[in-house]
Parts: sequence; structure tokens; C-alpha cells
Amino acid sequence: MSETVALIAATAGFVGLSATLWRPLPIALGVPARALAAGAEAASMLGGLGLYLAGMAALGPAYDVSSEFGARVHEGQRLVTSGPYAVVRHPMYLGLAITAVSGLLLYRTWTTLADVAALPVLVVRARREDEVLAEAFGHDWATYRDRVSEWIPRLACATLAEDLAARSQS
Repeated sequence: MSETVALIAATAGFVGLSATLWRPLPIALGVPARALAAGAEAASMLGGLGLYLAGMAALGPAYDVSSEFGARVHEGQRLVTSGPYAVVRHPMYLGLAITAVSGLLLYRTWTTLADVAALPVLVVRARREDEVLAEAFGHDWATYRDRVSEWIPRLACATLAEDLAARSQS
């Protein structure tokens, strides 16, 4: 079976399963709580989507949709450390995670619960990408890895404290 046929079959299966599972979870919220939750959840969902799109824009020509579980570096590819990649190493995956959790809170369906349950796959994928980038970019990658958090942005004061501690040891 070709990769294209497998991708089409997997997509059709995903869409079919999602439609089947689009049933409400047994969670009821009152009207005020629903209104408050909807506003907060919609804002975080938009933030997650924005983070994903900013990551894609920062990658520019290096952005490549992959249907395989592996990761690869293309000839001439550079290590992207600007834009959202200056704050976290995996902004696109973080954006997807925020969007999935927001979707669960906003829609409260079995489909969105399944999306959240699948998030550990992003962690595995990110670790594989880190390995590939470490091999391809060596010292540059190690310096970047030491400076930028994998998932949760470092607070400016924490980063400043680390910088001051490193300078005092020099």
C-alpha cells in the first residue's frame, strides 16, 4: 500500500471515528459557568492556534508536513531559534496541545477527550525531533537546548537568575 493510500485511509478512519464519538460527555455546567468557560476556552483555543501558526511561519521553507513518525533534516536546513522558537523548543506541538485541551473544555465531547488522550504522541515525536536536531546541529543544538525550555516558557526572572548564576561561575 502506498504512503498516499495509507494516509487517505487513516484520515478517513479518523474522520469517521471522530464523527461517531462526537457525543457529549456526562458533564453539565450551569448557564453562568458555561458562558464564562466558553469565553476563556475560546481565547485559549485561539492562542493555541496562533502559537501553531507562528511556529509554522518561523520555520518558513523548513516546514514540512510529515505522515511518518520519524523526523528528518533537509539539506541546507538551518536551526530555527527565532520567533516562538526563542521561547519554547516545540511551539507548534504546544499550540496543538493547548488547542486540544481548550477543545475538550469548550465542547466536552468524547472526540475532544480522545484528542487530549493522544497528546503523549506529541511528546514522543518531539523527543525524536530533538535527537535528529542534536545529531544534525551538534553544538548549536546543545546551546539552544540549554537556553530554551522544551514545553513551558521560562519566566524572564528565572532566565535572568540562571544567567547571573552562570556568569558568577565563570
